[in-house]
This record gives sequence, C-alpha cells and structure tokens, in this order.
Amino acid sequence: IAEEHMQHLFEPFYTSKEQGKGTGLGLAMLFGAIKTHHGSVGVKSTEGEGSTFSIYLPTLEAGDRIELATDSMDVHHGDGQTILLVDDDVSIIETGKEVLAALGYQVQIAGNGQQAIDLYVKHADAIDLIIMDIVMPVMGGDRAAEAIRQLDPAVKIVFSTGYDRDVQCSMEDEIVLNKPFSIIEMSHVIERQLRR
Repeated sequence: IAEEHMQHLFEPFYTSKEQGKGTGLGLAMLFGAIKTHHGSVGVKSTEGEGSTFSIYLPTLEAGDRIELATDSMDVHHGDGQTILLVDDDVSIIETGKEVLAALGYQVQIAGNGQQAIDLYVKHADAIDLIIMDIVMPVMGGDRAAEAIRQLDPAVKIVFSTGYDRDVQCSMEDEIVLNKPFSIIEMSHVIERQLRR
C-alpha cells in the first residue's frame, strides 16, 4: 500500500481504485466492527510486496458471561425519508448516496453549501434531514446551515467533517460525525435525528 494511502485506510469512502471500481467501505466497516468489540486493527505494508492486517480482540476468562448489546451494534434502516447529502468530494457523494439508498432513504445531493440552500428552497417540504460537510468551496456547511435555519429553524442537520471537532468552535452545540465514522454510527445518528 502506498505511503500516502496508509493514513486514510479506515476512512469511509476513501479508495485508491478508479471511479466505479471500489466504494472505500470495506476497511471502514471492518474497523467499525472491530471497535464495536473493543478491539483494534494493525497494519504493516511494504509497497509492491504486500500487506499484513492484524486484528486484536479482547479475550474472555472462562465463565465470563457474554452480553450482546445488539441494539447498539445493529444498523438502523430508514423508511423512505429524504436526506440531502452535501459534500464537495464526488466519491463521498456517489458512495454516500448508494449507502443511504441501501439503508432505505431517498437521497438528494449537493456539491457545496450554496447548492444545498438552493435545493432546500425548492424542496423544503420533502427534505427530512441534511447531512453536510463543514469545509467546502463556494460556501461551507456552517454558513449554509445558518442560511437554511433562517428559512426553517426546525431543520434537522448533521455535520460531517475530517477536521478535529475542537477546532470547529461554532459546532459546539451541533451533531458532528467525525470522519472516519462507521455506517453503524451514521445510521444511529440519522435515526436519532429523525425521531426528535
């Protein structure tokens, strides 16, 4: 694995494959599943020679009782609600649309904050939730959210970012999914937001 890809291996939607050849979800799902079981994943790789992935899971003592928190491990599915997905990364938009559709949601897409505002103006009644990147060209997600909330203060927004949440001062009271996040985590956040 090339050195420049190593730090992004477990990020959802990150792939080194050409468009249409990979979703970038395989290792992200593996990472999420292992973390759910309180484990970790190690990687050693030499470009051109091969890679070794090591999975470490905690052991149980004899007689320990296994309690499965099935609710926290299950992926929540939608019921046809419409999500506006806003991101300037085309691969995130394409894969995110596929994943959300597979989870049972209708999806509209926008490539920046201004497009998100324009779509919301046209389809406000149909949009149940917005998932929006914070840092984008033309207009960032924080400014777009401000404008959309002027139109509808009750709008439901989940922010997604690859930046440290502590850096985003204005995001203090917001729901922020920090990349990389698992599909399970995302599905739970969506479900909670839609219920409120």
